[in-house]
Parts: sequence; structure tokens; C-alpha cells
Amino acid sequence: LRRVRDMFVATVNEGLDKLENPRVMLNQYVRDMEDDVAKAKHAIIKQQTIQQGFQRKAEETEAFAEKRKKQAELAYHAGEEELARKALTE
Repeated sequence: LRRVRDMFVATVNEGLDKLENPRVMLNQYVRDMEDDVAKAKHAIIKQQTIQQGFQRKAEETEAFAEKRKKQAELAYHAGEEELARKALTE
């Protein structure tokens, strides 16, 4: 009975050794890393899109401010001080 148990334990241990094949474990690690890289690339693309949106808004705001400044100058030179003040406050 003891010999049968020893053979069974040996067989189980051998099976576990085969399951812990370093090549298989390394392949799984590589797959996990590829998934992480794909997620990181997606996050980078998303952040770049957000950055471009903010940059576009900043450019639009600068253009609007420049437009209002020119309007204020024109209004001031035309003698419309109140209109010039409104353009500058905007």
C-alpha cells in the first residue's frame, strides 16, 4: 500500500513539474505584458486626443481675445469708449 501511495505521489509531482514548464510560464508572462502594452498605448492615444482638444481651445481663445482687442481699438478710435470697454471686458 505504501508503494502505491509513493508511486501516486511521484506521478502527481511529475505532473506538477510539467505544468510548471518555464517556457509555458514565460509565454504567459509575455502575453500578459502584451496586454499591458496595448492598454498603455490606448491610454496614450486617449491623452493625446484630450491634449489636442485643449490646445485647439487655447488657440480659439487666443484668436477670440485678439479679435476683441482689435474691436476695442477700432471702437476707441471711432469715439465709442463704452463699446471699447465692453470689447475689452469680454
